[in-house]
Amino acid sequence: METLKNSGNTSQSFEAVFNAQYPNYANDRLWKALLPSYITFDTGDLDKLSSLLYNENTYGAYSFTAIDTEMKHYEDLAAAVNDKLFFAGEHTEVDYFSTVYGAYLSGIREADKIIDLQ
Repeated sequence: METLKNSGNTSQSFEAVFNAQYPNYANDRLWKALLPSYITFDTGDLDKLSSLLYNENTYGAYSFTAIDTEMKHYEDLAAAVNDKLFFAGEHTEVDYFSTVYGAYLSGIREADKIIDLQ
């Protein structure tokens, strides 16, 4: 898996060019990767890339593994609270942290925990 990391002005330039040339690229690839081929999904308004760079809640932030990060930190972030509050996201996935696939797997993991409570 290749990951492209950029920041600052480079990030702004890359995002503008990429969005103009490939407006549906991310969603097309994402849905093809995550959904079985027999499921069809009309993305409608979702066909635009979201912008972490200009999102007022993130301003380009992303998680990363610091030098002193231990895998237990990811497990701690994923710990449920009283079997009522569950946490999913790429920041809670030990094997695929910092990836969309990790976020996807963590959602399945937490859904399974909730189902097991029934």
